[in-house]
Amino acid sequence: RIQILFEKHRCNKSMPTRWTTLCQIIVNIAMTLYLHTCMFIVLVEADKICYFPGRGKAACTNDTAGLSGCSFRTVRGFVKQVCEYQGRRVIKCPYAEVYYQVRDRDGTGTTAQTHTTICPHDPQSYQVCGLVNPSKHKFGTFHLCEHFVCKGISFAAFLFDNESGNFVSGMVQCNDREDCLGGVDEAGCGWVKEHDPIRCIPNRNYIPRSKVCNGIYDCAGKNDELESCNHPTGLVCDTNYQKGIWVHPAFICSLYSNNVPCLNGENKANCSDYTGGRMCQYGYSQARYIKPYQMCHPTIGKDFLDYAVCTDGRDQLNCSDVALSCLMDGYPTNVSRWGTCRHYQLCDDNFDDACYLVEHDCNLHKHQLCDKQFDCPGRVDELNSICEELTQVSCVRRAHFNKRESLPIPNRWLCDGVWDCEDGTDEDMSRWKICGTDRTKIRCKEHHDRCRELFKCPNTRKKFAELSALCNYIEDCRGEKLICRQSRQLAYVFDKAVVYQSRTILSVTCLPGVHGNSDCITTPYKSRKERLLGVASLNLTYQPSKTSCKYVYGELYVLKACSELCQDASCPIKPLSYSACPYLKNRAITLVGGINESHNLTIVERIEKIKGYSDRLFECDNGHCIPYKQVCNLANDCGDSSDERDCVNNFKCHSSDYFIALSAICDGRMDCNDSSDECNELCTCTIIESYVLKITTWIFGVTATFINLVLIIRKAYALREIRTKASLYNGLFVISISTGDMCVGVYLLGISVANAVFSGGRFCVNRYTWLNSTSCVVLGILSSFGSLLSLFTMTLLSLYRCYSLKNVFASRSLTRSGVAGIAFLVTALLFSALFISIIPVLPNYEDYFLNGIYYEENPLFVDAPSKNRHIMILEAYYGRLTHRLLSWQVIRELIADMFTRDIHGVYGSDRSFYGNSGVCMFKYFVKRSDPQHVFSLVILALNTLLCILIAFSYTAIYILSRGGISKDRQSHTLERKISLIILTDSLSWIPFTLLCLLHYLEIFDGTPHYELFSLLIIPVNSVINPLIYDDIVSYVVMTTYRKFKGHVISHTRHEGVSTSTNVGGPRTQWINMKAITSPDRSTSN
Repeated sequence: RIQILFEKHRCNKSMPTRWTTLCQIIVNIAMTLYLHTCMFIVLVEADKICYFPGRGKAACTNDTAGLSGCSFRTVRGFVKQVCEYQGRRVIKCPYAEVYYQVRDRDGTGTTAQTHTTICPHDPQSYQVCGLVNPSKHKFGTFHLCEHFVCKGISFAAFLFDNESGNFVSGMVQCNDREDCLGGVDEAGCGWVKEHDPIRCIPNRNYIPRSKVCNGIYDCAGKNDELESCNHPTGLVCDTNYQKGIWVHPAFICSLYSNNVPCLNGENKANCSDYTGGRMCQYGYSQARYIKPYQMCHPTIGKDFLDYAVCTDGRDQLNCSDVALSCLMDGYPTNVSRWGTCRHYQLCDDNFDDACYLVEHDCNLHKHQLCDKQFDCPGRVDELNSICEELTQVSCVRRAHFNKRESLPIPNRWLCDGVWDCEDGTDEDMSRWKICGTDRTKIRCKEHHDRCRELFKCPNTRKKFAELSALCNYIEDCRGEKLICRQSRQLAYVFDKAVVYQSRTILSVTCLPGVHGNSDCITTPYKSRKERLLGVASLNLTYQPSKTSCKYVYGELYVLKACSELCQDASCPIKPLSYSACPYLKNRAITLVGGINESHNLTIVERIEKIKGYSDRLFECDNGHCIPYKQVCNLANDCGDSSDERDCVNNFKCHSSDYFIALSAICDGRMDCNDSSDECNELCTCTIIESYVLKITTWIFGVTATFINLVLIIRKAYALREIRTKASLYNGLFVISISTGDMCVGVYLLGISVANAVFSGGRFCVNRYTWLNSTSCVVLGILSSFGSLLSLFTMTLLSLYRCYSLKNVFASRSLTRSGVAGIAFLVTALLFSALFISIIPVLPNYEDYFLNGIYYEENPLFVDAPSKNRHIMILEAYYGRLTHRLLSWQVIRELIADMFTRDIHGVYGSDRSFYGNSGVCMFKYFVKRSDPQHVFSLVILALNTLLCILIAFSYTAIYILSRGGISKDRQSHTLERKISLIILTDSLSWIPFTLLCLLHYLEIFDGTPHYELFSLLIIPVNSVINPLIYDDIVSYVVMTTYRKFKGHVISHTRHEGVSTSTNVGGPRTQWINMKAITSPDRSTSN
């Protein structure tokens, strides 16, 4: 110990000498005190067994030879260590080697009235007395608990007289005579003279007025709850013991009449006179008549059925204390509160037994729920799940318990076949919206509510579950967690720590055989920093360094956080008082080690599997208690979210009590039905993220649409004057290119408008509304059609111009066959581009192109699951499938069969080929798992090949034309245009093709760059093409540019800034080059 303290306080040689000496002195003093304390503990904890050798005095001995069979048990609600000693049951004192015995009035030891000694570590005698607020009295060698000293039990209470060895009557408290040893029976009776108490019958002791009519029998004769509480039942007579004793109604004209020998025999007289009486049943087969003063006797608190007047409850009919009204044998009848929830089945419809076990020892009628009054100790009657959904309509309930108040109707009571309202409002079908059928149970809702289908639990024909209860980590249906794990890809929650050789291991690196586990330490874990009687110590093995607990769950999270091993989490466990968890089935009270006046009792749970007790309990705000593995595990196990509220490892969806892992935030998948995991202050999404792209999209869209429209009109007008075949080819090809480019411009304008409509975070919430819309599909078709038509026509035009240099068609005039040929060629181009663009959205080909199906407000599905994900869900629900090659139509039907079809069934909206991103473009970025990857790669390869062909064609044109073109301005113009054609094609399609290939091979994720290519790089040809293929458009644009530039320079000169730029001069002559614009010689000059 000295060495440990020495090291702990760092009394080492590195310290200065004066500090080392002082440190050692302090340590020596501490060790001296420690040794004296140990000696005191040894003296106190010396073996001592105090027991009753007979019916006389208690005896104590240090002979423990006969001690055996010690085990922890629950005795009278308390954890006690019970042993056997010479055939007697003795109990070990908490944290001491002292044993005591308890004894009742008949010497059997079954009722703790007296005990042989006071435990050293339990001065309040909590464990011994079995009370949370005991008061003890000592008589000789005996120690008695307050509630067994001069306190009535039924009609008699007893006190063991140590001197005589007999039991003395205890019905003598405050009777101005010392009947108990030491005058304990008269102790504390001085307040009688100062207050206005009432006197109990029959023992004449006094109780304060505050205890009258409080629902608890404080008098042995129970007159404190009868005489002035509007329950005048029973009678009063004189006995040999005392005058004016009150007779319980059950002791009148019954088998128990002899127990109360009234001198005048009134309790046994006139039993054959049935005037005004009523017949009822007592016991299993006996029938009896009861008199009027035997009716409506209150059965208050725990005294119920001590002595029942009628075992069928007919004594509780038509009383002044009306709880509910119903028909009994066809006649209207009132039932008192003492006749409800007793399994009497008095009402024809059993309405008196329509009760719920809300919590342990709290059985309430259903109409006592959600009534704005707390009827259970834990107040859980107002936090019940039934109270979560209330209608806006109110009514007076049939069971009003003398409180005729109009209260809201819980939704679950609507159309359930039971009249809960006095006027039948809850069952009036005309007042509610009808949902469901007889098979799935008719459900009623308010007219503003929405009817929804139910989930059919697998492997059963009767069980259904609300959609709102699915995939919340709480299994409402068998197999639900497996289905949700496949559908929502739920995070696998490790909610228990690893157990190895009775040690709980908190770190995987501390497992045996794992490299680097030499730094792990093992220490006992005490959740409340103190010992608990009956609870074995939990040995934790972990690395001493702190780590993040954001991805730790359940028991592992609690143990790490409460052991101060988390960098970012505090302990979520609160100390449990002895009154906590009242509903817990195996609940027991135990003593906390050490003397702590503020909190020295707590509760534990007996675990039958280990035959021991566990204190690993979390108390919810609503009074429920759950084990550690259900705390901070992403599931609302408490029902009020208090088990997840203070955890750092979850994200709560805004509009529900659904919790998701932190890794699911901002991951591109909508895990929350309200999209709050993707639409929050940390992240959001829009159709166009970049402000630069937003501006360029508007500019490119307007420019491409306007310029190409002008070019189409001009070229179409010029077709009337064409006389040669070459001019017709050139004109129609340019119109076709401009048509495609104008479609791309319209697409850019449409995306810009949609981005403006869904701005301000609206796209994030309505993402699938846009992706699955017809507008997105139409814009996607326009984009693909325009790009393909322009590219196909540019390829043909480049090939034709290259071929025209041989002068094959130059001198031929127009003919019908020539016109028909060019018309067929242009039509083929249009239909080819249109077919490729439309085929992905045709229903017959959905198995190859459909990306997924989106199910709105269905928590079973997240985002829009793909076909493979759907098949995994179906296998989890139906079992193993015969084959996995299912069509989308079969999948839709199988998914619909998982739900009811009472309204419209569960059918989602298709996420089409063009709905893969907000820009609605052709799906070029594909992976091997995508069903359309072959189609997309073929089209991508075709586009790339055409771009290469265009580049080679114009290179050939330039090479073949160099000999016939002068080396002046014409040559330079031809070089510029050919270079521009090759450059734009190369910069747009070649990088895009490489990126698509890298994405397909999963080397690089190209998804973040999809907007850049679809809105800027690929559409750039739609703006540049008019400048290349038409000199007039090029001239107008360049003239406008030069004028703008000259205006800027002139303004600069006017401001006094000198410049050497010369912007004057004659207008530049634009030469219509034969090889670029028109292969017709007659027009090239």
